[in-house]
Amino acid sequence: MKNQLIVYYGRGEGKTSAAIGHAIRASKYGKVGIIQFMKKRETGERILKKFKNIDFYNFGKKTFFPAKKKSHREEVKKAFELAAKFLSKKYFLVILDEILYALEFNLLKEKDLLNLLENRKCHVIITGKKAGKKVLKIANIVTEFKKKKHHYDKDKKTIRGIDF
Repeated sequence: MKNQLIVYYGRGEGKTSAAIGHAIRASKYGKVGIIQFMKKRETGERILKKFKNIDFYNFGKKTFFPAKKKSHREEVKKAFELAAKFLSKKYFLVILDEILYALEFNLLKEKDLLNLLENRKCHVIITGKKAGKKVLKIANIVTEFKKKKHHYDKDKKTIRGIDF
């Protein structure tokens, strides 16, 4: 079967969590690579470093919003270079978490992402808030997450283990 491209996007909660669920499942069948874009702070996902069949890396700055675009651009470049290596190796699944934010903030060119995805040698999951028409067109599975309610809207606080 053709290598699948799965896109999880939207304003709702759970995109990364859904991708991580796939990672755990896929690690039974082959090597999994996870690269988080723009997520350098300590998160619960780092537990995945303990899985023997999962390679986990995160890039970015401690603040998510790219106030200093130059430093974020450098981190995105490093993450993208690693992604290119992962997609050309013997991985069963590669997750490019939050890569769509790098596109949204103009830290990565859409044509570069499309070229990378067109030449993939494994299954790939990409996540983020916005997905362009070209990305959606080449995807095999697309799920849009839509927020109905979130505690953060009221209290402006995140909860360790729930939100990160």
